[in-house]
Amino acid sequence: MPKILCLTRSVVMEKFKVNGSVARNLFRHLLAAGEIKAVGDVNCSDFSLYTGRLAKSALEKKAEEEAAAAAKAKK
Repeated sequence: MPKILCLTRSVVMEKFKVNGSVARNLFRHLLAAGEIKAVGDVNCSDFSLYTGRLAKSALEKKAEEEAAAAAKAKK
């Protein structure tokens, strides 16, 4: 889960086939362990958005690929 960019309760429920209370407890555990980080206001009980610690956006992935291609072209 640390590599998933957008984590919500429903995403975890669908992906891992667990119920909402298990997903909420999983978020608390992963947040305490530092594997995920909160996006915005986490105190809202209706909706919580998290992102993985190792997740990269599309722009970050593209920049990384371009840097790798440039390094490969130099050799």
